Amino acid sequence: MSIIEGTDNSMKVAVRFRKQNASVESDYIKVDNTNINFKHKKDGHNEYYTYDYVFDEHSTQSQIYSQAISKLMVQYLDGFNITVFAYGQTGSVKTYTIGSSKTNQS
Repeated sequence: MSIIEGTDNSMKVAVRFRKQNASVESDYIKVDNTNINFKHKKDGHNEYYTYDYVFDEHSTQSQIYSQAISKLMVQYLDGFNITVFAYGQTGSVKTYTIGSSKTNQS
């Protein structure tokens, strides 16, 4: 039974891909729904990784929020602790994706 009736409280992983460098990456990385296919350059071997959410460079902030975050916010407003953690290379739009307040609220 989950803490909040009717919800899944397990950790979810979302991946947001930046625009790929067509001359280098497009032949080796394919994004498909919740799967990412990496093709090795040397031997052509494929590796598949599955995530809860995969967003490509065409995904909007609204799509990411509604699919990956909005249910968490309902839980938060009901008094439960939530965490949204962004990890990635410097300059990879983490702050933009997570969002931030323009005012400092103490």
